[in-house]
Amino acid sequence: MSSDKRGIGLLGGTFDPVHNGHIAICRSYLDSGYIDKLYVVLTPNPPHKTDRELTDFNHRLNMLNLALNDLSNLWVSAIEDKLSRPSYTVNTVMYFRNEFPDEQLYLCIGEDSFNHFTEWYHWEEIIENCTLLVARRPNTDDSNLPEKLKNNARFIGHEEIGISSSEIRDRLSDGEDVAQELPEEVMNYINDHHLYQTAT
Repeated sequence: MSSDKRGIGLLGGTFDPVHNGHIAICRSYLDSGYIDKLYVVLTPNPPHKTDRELTDFNHRLNMLNLALNDLSNLWVSAIEDKLSRPSYTVNTVMYFRNEFPDEQLYLCIGEDSFNHFTEWYHWEEIIENCTLLVARRPNTDDSNLPEKLKNNARFIGHEEIGISSSEIRDRLSDGEDVAQELPEEVMNYINDHHLYQTAT
């Protein structure tokens, strides 16, 4: 279902590294009928991922640009590198709200994130300033979520690709071939810069 007025989508993440699953979900959001522009926002320092050191921000930014370069109506944003730390989503939403005061903003998230959204920092302020655009996952239950949250969400279909960045990092560290999971340009970049590979 499409809204009467298309808006701007915001999709955040650490993209460490970006993979074909990320590209597929970008296409699903762009094809949803709700947005006509998508900003993919690279997160330098997410508050919920403190268990490991992220790959250098500029390497992740370069890979993101290589992976998404061919998608129309999509921009890669490094704005969170200039905003206050840690990188709370509410700060990013308010930045785009100020940049586009008259546009409908959609925060693009997966249904797993949606089901834990009330744990996000200042989640009510987020939904006061944008609508959630949620990629459905099978067999999830959101019946216990607050009505004000569910009323703020729009759901889209998405065929998930069963791959994660953490799995790709682990496989690269073990010397396995992951070329089928990444754009060729990203794979070449990883090899050229010896990323995610255990030193021998």
